[in-house]
Amino acid sequence: MEPLPFQLRAPTPAVRLILPLLGWLGILTGAGAAVPGTGARDFEVKAAALYNIISFTEWPAAAFPTHDAPLVIGVLGQDAVAEVIEPLVRGETWQRRGIVVRQFHGPMNLDDCHVLWVAQPALDRWPHLHSQLASQPVLTISDAARFARNGGVIQLAIERNRLQIIVNLGASRERGISISAKVLRLARVLEEPAP
Repeated sequence: MEPLPFQLRAPTPAVRLILPLLGWLGILTGAGAAVPGTGARDFEVKAAALYNIISFTEWPAAAFPTHDAPLVIGVLGQDAVAEVIEPLVRGETWQRRGIVVRQFHGPMNLDDCHVLWVAQPALDRWPHLHSQLASQPVLTISDAARFARNGGVIQLAIERNRLQIIVNLGASRERGISISAKVLRLARVLEEPAP
């Protein structure tokens, strides 16, 4: 096996618990994450993928009100992935910023949100949110079918027991978010602009 062309940052204890379950190394080398035999359930694989994708994403400096403001992961709706996100990122950092998770239930102020997990039960709110977020630097992620084609930035799916990452590059650019080529090489990339 060839060595990776980059190094992963050292995972904290919480992340060390889940990474072996995922076969994340397989994802980073293009082999995909085989779910069977790893002990990981689909939702754990997706939550860990969300966390790792954040590590390879850049937001404009203006997305943070202060130099020490945390990176905020918003969770819209409730599903198994949403339940795993908060414990997974507890105590973690992104570029020396703490990571916090906020649940959104009612009317939402997403001004300080950097990542938004859209759970499938909340998809009925996506059309309104999509237009609200059109030019805000929010990395939207879901495992809903056609999420990336419908203006979401990243869609995660398990297909043939492998994690698939679908990136809507047009939506990412429109929002001023830069996703590393290391992720894009592993993803199915949609070049189309967001609808």
